Amino acid sequence: MPLETPDVVQLEPQEALAIRGVVARDEIGGFLGEAFQEVASTAQESGLVITGPPFAYYPEPPGDSITVDAGFPVSSPADPSGRARRLVLPGGAVVIATHVGHYDAIAQSYEDLERWVGDRGLTPGTSAWETYVTDPDDEPDPAGWRTVIHCPLTGAEGP
Repeated sequence: MPLETPDVVQLEPQEALAIRGVVARDEIGGFLGEAFQEVASTAQESGLVITGPPFAYYPEPPGDSITVDAGFPVSSPADPSGRARRLVLPGGAVVIATHVGHYDAIAQSYEDLERWVGDRGLTPGTSAWETYVTDPDDEPDPAGWRTVIHCPLTGAEGP
């Protein structure tokens, strides 16, 4: 199974800098790569410190197109110019689990996570985000790629 054991944690809101896009499923990889480069440049120009790996935040479930905010967590609130904008990743009770493997198989991990949440009587929110722990440029073998999936919960308290 490409999904490592999920867990419910309590997270603090996280300041971030991101670029929003509305893209087709087959265009998501290209959008993320370009957005990550632009956000990193904007953060540097704005004097912000990037405090973690890149993420893709999905504010709503995907439809024919996908709304996604691609960016990085940063050290402080931002008010940059250009396409990048301030974003606060949600805090509160969140299910986290690690997808191991190629991004093409992440849909199965989401299905497994959804089943895990439902089996425990928890209620997922409408948003989710992925943190890309492994850089494919550093790890060419997709079997070693690790992506942490975050699924906020509604009406639940963390541990």
